[in-house]
Amino acid sequence: MDPQQHEILAEGPPSTSRIPLFLLARDANGSLSVELGGSSWSLITFDLDESETPSDIPFTCISYSWGTDRSPNPFHPSSPISSHTLPALLASTTHRPSTNFFWIDALCLPHTPQAKTQTLQSMGYIYSRASEVIAVLSPPSLPALLQMSSTSSSSSSTTLLPSHLAALESDQWVSRAWTYQEAVNARRLSITCSAPSSPLIAGDTFMNTLGYTLSRPETGSGLEKLRRYPRLDAFEEVVGDYLSAGYGERSALQVMGNMDRRTASRGEDRFYAMMGAVSRDRPGNAEGRGAGEVFMGVCERKGDWSFVYSDAKREEGEWRRWRPSAEGEMRAVLPWYCFGEGQRGHFGEEGGFWLDGMAVLGVEEIEEGSRARVEGWLGNSGFFADGIEGTASERAFTALGVMGFRGSERCFETKSGFFFPCEHVPAEVGLEILVTTGVKWSFGAPGFARFKQRDAEFYVPGAFFGHTAGRVDGEGTTSVRVS
Repeated sequence: MDPQQHEILAEGPPSTSRIPLFLLARDANGSLSVELGGSSWSLITFDLDESETPSDIPFTCISYSWGTDRSPNPFHPSSPISSHTLPALLASTTHRPSTNFFWIDALCLPHTPQAKTQTLQSMGYIYSRASEVIAVLSPPSLPALLQMSSTSSSSSSTTLLPSHLAALESDQWVSRAWTYQEAVNARRLSITCSAPSSPLIAGDTFMNTLGYTLSRPETGSGLEKLRRYPRLDAFEEVVGDYLSAGYGERSALQVMGNMDRRTASRGEDRFYAMMGAVSRDRPGNAEGRGAGEVFMGVCERKGDWSFVYSDAKREEGEWRRWRPSAEGEMRAVLPWYCFGEGQRGHFGEEGGFWLDGMAVLGVEEIEEGSRARVEGWLGNSGFFADGIEGTASERAFTALGVMGFRGSERCFETKSGFFFPCEHVPAEVGLEILVTTGVKWSFGAPGFARFKQRDAEFYVPGAFFGHTAGRVDGEGTTSVRVS
């Protein structure tokens, strides 16, 4: 094994360096303060690592969208803040008059570059330590919140009006990158908006009501809903994660797929948000590493290599051609809901790295039973009107395109289904299709096309449309050496 190979695969233990946590404290009489809601708010510093439980520091985190307009910063005049910051703070403090400590990014992030980066990489850790997260939506969402407040917290059978769904669809909080990790990390989530007299809605009520409405036939079929409410369609996965999934069940690919339809003002913010959604642990030694490399390190330490199923270019080193380059956005091969524990892997006793739970398929004609399964899924998907023509592989590629696939229409048939690579595969001699069983979609799973050129092995990620269920239609799974 290349002596540097392990170094690029394993990030090391979680960081033990201290995080200076700046909090807004009510009536703390600091040297600098801002008057808001009848109270004076000053910045104080806590050492979050010295507290053993969240109750040691009962603070509330505030989640909101920055927008484009800016206002003066009351603590750092040279660093303007969002014009939404103080209204979001006011709405939160009004609903929690007995809470004395709040964290809001524009005012509480450190201003020295190293401390700021370290804090951004640790957002999952910080939000998970908060006693509550309050999400503050924009004023047009007020009617939807008022309708939710009229139902009991245990009810999930209220259907939001179409105008209320449209307002939530337009709210930037729904589609921002940070929302995912902030919501799923919350020990207790509450929702309000910055309009005067807005109610405070329990997170369960908000998520249940929205999820129930989106599941109703009158909201539209899968394709209609995707076209009419693309932001809420992506947010529906946040609903499911908040209500049921823990970090053990949330794979890197699942997070990457959801993040594909989310917005971030800076590329590194997308990676920081994904880190917080994948793990609450703080990154290991991240000095000198880019945000993409740190994200992969967080996943590797968790034992999940499903980030390899991104459409990013592969690394060029001899032992790294299976691994995505940390440059660029690292988007999922398919931004669609997936499930499964993740892509497991291990280092061999005599060297090399192996991906576990893989099915190795040859390029050959698809079996009729497998073709029937593909046709059955396509017929029940709601993606096509009656009478649309095309072969099974052509219709499968069209469906993948609707779901956000950006790869090649070149199809490689296997006995179990169709494989569509993310980019052109220049060789077919000796070509193998490697399909994972660790993470899946309802119709297939991600995988690789593996081939050789001039005695060098290459990997092109892609989407497999076919039958997977621990085994791939009779094909046994195995561990595949990739380096």
